[in-house]
Amino acid sequence: MDIAPEMVERATSLAAKSGEADRVAFRVGDVAALSFPDASFEVVMSTFSVHHWTNPAAGMAEIYRVLRPGGVARTYDLADWIRRFEQQGVGIAELGKDSPFDGRGACTHSITTRFSLIPLAYRAELRTKKNPAADLCILVAKSMAMDAWRLR
Repeated sequence: MDIAPEMVERATSLAAKSGEADRVAFRVGDVAALSFPDASFEVVMSTFSVHHWTNPAAGMAEIYRVLRPGGVARTYDLADWIRRFEQQGVGIAELGKDSPFDGRGACTHSITTRFSLIPLAYRAELRTKKNPAADLCILVAKSMAMDAWRLR
């Protein structure tokens, strides 16, 4: 999923060229208003897109809504200090605490990439409460959808 139609077109084209078009689907959409029913996915993944979201709190609430019980959301993004500098926005820890994941799930995060001692990127994992899982269904939200098909 990507908010930019041209990125979804590129991703669809790359998937077709690689022979993966029958295994993936790409959609234009906004994380703050996902067009999926409640409890649709076992995993939601966002790669370097959170810092682009115009309403991160609404995005987190929507991700929680579409996750099945026991589901997990994983985000990879710029380190919180970069986000604060760039947009005066809150970090992933604050987003997790201000979302449905707090109190009804779990939120952990860690730095994944550093330049010497300077943190550059993080990985966050947000979980809903456990319940026996059914079929695995994954939603990938990427700032560059053309690479999304590689994540399966």
